[in-house]
Amino acid sequence: IDDIPVTSLTTGNAYKSASDMENALAGCYNTFYGTDYYQWENVMLSDVRSDNAYPGGNNEETFFDYDRSTLPPSNHHNYVNWGALYNGIARCNILLDKINGVNDPALTDSRKKEIIGEASFLRAFHYFQLVKLFGGVPIELSSNTANPTITRKARATEKEVYDQIVTDLTTAVSNLPDTYGSDPKVNKVRATKG
Repeated sequence: IDDIPVTSLTTGNAYKSASDMENALAGCYNTFYGTDYYQWENVMLSDVRSDNAYPGGNNEETFFDYDRSTLPPSNHHNYVNWGALYNGIARCNILLDKINGVNDPALTDSRKKEIIGEASFLRAFHYFQLVKLFGGVPIELSSNTANPTITRKARATEKEVYDQIVTDLTTAVSNLPDTYGSDPKVNKVRATKG
């Protein structure tokens, strides 16, 4: 029996409508508030490693490792941060892979371009975090497989990562509008509210 699940979304039955694409984009943004990386870990990886901040809190030894610039393999933050950033990249990859296959009239060409631009920018931003932290990292641009022959990528050079960032940012610039809120009704309301 070839039953199609109707109560849960998978990569096989999702990404079919304009609403699916909006939800997928929201999932791409979720990395900023749904993981610790952009809420606390980013501070630990940047400011705590400098003289801008000092670790404290519960006297967790793993935080002091960053302050001392000694990161033993037992420090789980590296794995968690790596995973959070690549999870964000994977969400952008899937959206970028699936969006051109959506044939929903509600997904206008201009909105499709905006979504492509936003996802491309977000992927570039996550790669920028990775290259700052780790130097050259594997570049994953299609994250819809568990096949290890595809997913086990060699480490790219820093230049290759920055080149990918530039490519994604160029895509973002060419797809995003110069301004948002150009709807005359919205502008009229804004003008009357001063």
